[in-house]
Amino acid sequence: MPDIDRIVEQMTLEEKAALCTGASAWTTTPVERLGVPELLVSDGPHGVRRVPDIHAVAAQS
Repeated sequence: MPDIDRIVEQMTLEEKAALCTGASAWTTTPVERLGVPELLVSDGPHGVRRVPDIHAVAAQS
């Protein structure tokens, strides 16, 4: 089990802020140098789900 207090003590202010703001709407920012992985988060009313990023929507014909 990792020592969470020790990891947080080693984090820079920028790493702490990035962890709080997230990498995207549903993921946290990893801190690779300390072994903190990216985490997928979810809101309760919609349950656990993973929605892929949509980069383009097909036009209707």
